[in-house]
Amino acid sequence: MKDKQFLIYKITNLIDNKFYIGAHITNNINDGYMGSGKKIKYAIKKHGIKNFTKEILYILESKEEMYEKEYEEINKVLHLDNCY
Repeated sequence: MKDKQFLIYKITNLIDNKFYIGAHITNNINDGYMGSGKKIKYAIKKHGIKNFTKEILYILESKEEMYEKEYEEINKVLHLDNCY
């Protein structure tokens, strides 16, 4: 079994360029996880998964580092109109 990976990722809507930043713990970086927020889930359902891209921003060493980095990254963009 692979070691856990602590990820910060960004999902971008290719139609309107809105994006979502989140944290995810996984054993498989390509597990297809696309976020748990209500707004991103609705947008994916509305526009279809093919209209979204996912990029890994950070791979961190621990859950604590991951959540700290997520908080930091979200606070950088929370005020932007194109942020879910």
